[in-house]
This record gives sequence, C-alpha cells and structure tokens, in this order.
Amino acid sequence: MSLDYHTLPVERLQRRIDSLMETISFNLQIGKSESVSSARAEIEIIQTELIRRKKEMQNGRNVFP
Repeated sequence: MSLDYHTLPVERLQRRIDSLMETISFNLQIGKSESVSSARAEIEIIQTELIRRKKEMQNGRNVFP
C-alpha cells in the first residue's frame, strides 16, 4: 500500500499501525514471513513520520493536518 503519510491525520496513522500489527499477528500464525517483513517496514515508516511531526510541533510548528 502506497500512502502519503505526510498528509494523513495522526489518528489515521495510528489506526494503520494497529491494522498492521493485527496483520503481523495473523501472518506469523500462518507462516507468511514475507508479509510480516513488509508490514514491519511500513510500521517503521509510519513511526518515523509520527516522530518527525512530534519534533516539528516541539519546535513550534503545527504540522498536523
């Protein structure tokens, strides 16, 4: 899934992380390690975006759409 994480609200990003965590759990149960790696990579990208936003906000910039 290709999303522009810079434009999504924080709540939507958090829901995406939750969904990916459920996907990881399911795929681990059925042995789909490639899907697990992909989901973990996407979670890392989203978390990086959330950290970037937090730092920007701490610097006095409102970056949350």
